[in-house]
Amino acid sequence: MSSTLRAAVARRMDRKIHLSYCEPAAFRVLARNYLEVEDGHELMEEVEGLLEEVKVTPAEIAEVFMGCDGCGADFGMKMVVEELRRKKEAMCPPLLEEEEEEEKGDNVD
Repeated sequence: MSSTLRAAVARRMDRKIHLSYCEPAAFRVLARNYLEVEDGHELMEEVEGLLEEVKVTPAEIAEVFMGCDGCGADFGMKMVVEELRRKKEAMCPPLLEEEEEEEKGDNVD
């Protein structure tokens, strides 16, 4: 490999790649491509709402869809909803029992 070619390859490899999170429009494209799901699917609104709250990449969504290969569109959509709910719960863990007790105590007059 010539030094000029090596330098060109090194410059190209040195660039940063920005990957964004999956937004509802991108999800609709993924659902259409992987599951042949149209915008009117019964779970589409729930998925779009969860995507507003949870940071997930298109690659993560595609991974869920690929794990559902051959199981049908409804199953694939349900699996995405479950994954997004799991991620949402991981972001906001439930209150500890002590905090729940304190809240109950504060509400009693």
